[in-house]
Amino acid sequence: MNRLCRHGVLVVLLLLTPVLVQTTAAQGPGEDGGRGRDRGGPGGFGGRGMRGGGGISGEIRNSATAEELGITDEQKAKLDELSEARRAARDSNPKMQELFGKMRDASDEERQLLQVELQLEMAKQQTEADEQVKQVLGEEQFSRLRQISYHRQGTGAL
Repeated sequence: MNRLCRHGVLVVLLLLTPVLVQTTAAQGPGEDGGRGRDRGGPGGFGGRGMRGGGGISGEIRNSATAEELGITDEQKAKLDELSEARRAARDSNPKMQELFGKMRDASDEERQLLQVELQLEMAKQQTEADEQVKQVLGEEQFSRLRQISYHRQGTGAL
């Protein structure tokens, strides 16, 4: 039984490796080297110096990117609202709270599975956030934002 469980964990991890690699690569450093600075401070795009994840919603917090895209004050305000709403939803998400709670008492094997489940939930939330950013920016700005994000990620985007 123990061997079967280990093989199950291995299979799950192997199947999810591309998702995990993509999520990790999407969190490439911004112009500040990934230290969480230059994100607009409290109330700014990132608030409280958070990296805010990677990919599109993380890249939009980069001041050089926002400037290149020509983000208007109205768009910035909407993006700030989305960021605050996302933070509140994340902090009160019962599924995430449940997973973190289970991790405290889990064995190493169970913890690995819970981490994969947690990463899948976070990837789902990231996809939803990207769609919301797309609605605020419009097709042209969002397309350029995606290009900038891929460029910053380099080969890690592949």
